[in-house]
Amino acid sequence: ELQLGASPMRPPHETGSIEPALAVPPAPTPALPMKTPLPRFLLLAPIRRWLGFAWFLSFFINFFILTTPIYMMQVFDRVLVSGSMATLGMLTLITVAMVAAQTFFDLIRSRILARAGYVLEQDLGPKVLNRVHDFQLQAQPGRGAELMRDVSTLRNYLSSPHLISFFDSPWAPLFTALIFAFSWVLGVVTLIGIAVLMVMALIDEKMTYTLYTKANVSAAQ
Repeated sequence: ELQLGASPMRPPHETGSIEPALAVPPAPTPALPMKTPLPRFLLLAPIRRWLGFAWFLSFFINFFILTTPIYMMQVFDRVLVSGSMATLGMLTLITVAMVAAQTFFDLIRSRILARAGYVLEQDLGPKVLNRVHDFQLQAQPGRGAELMRDVSTLRNYLSSPHLISFFDSPWAPLFTALIFAFSWVLGVVTLIGIAVLMVMALIDEKMTYTLYTKANVSAAQ
């Protein structure tokens, strides 16, 4: 029996007796590694080259937009002063060719974005169907239908004017500076036009955002 004031436990070679060894707790089982979610930008990995090519075409499309202003400048500066019909004919021929090239490149870009939407849908389709099946097993069919609508919305967005504006916007400062190089008056008019478009876009966002959000919530329910 233990008594008050007794000395602490001593090793066996000092006490002459063998004491039971202390129980060693089992080593903790290492936790299984959790699956790290993929970064969201990998969602666009299958269509990255399509988007890059569409962005590259946007440079030429925006460059050809300057055709009409340059044509009008040349008509007022050269044709009206010299009265040369040959100069007018040559300028008109060049302008028509460049406008046709702009239309052709714009058509190609639209087809590329539509193809990108199709490729993305084919890539996400099997994954989304697996998730829909999981939701059906969990008695949550509404979640699966929402995922299918999201895939369709994403495909439609890739060929919408909103994404095309995203491709065109990086070139706006460059071509605005180029317009200033031709004529500061046209540059000022361009800046005023950009400001008016931005104000109209903000007003449209303020007026339609709430109604659009409520419509989406009602459709989801």
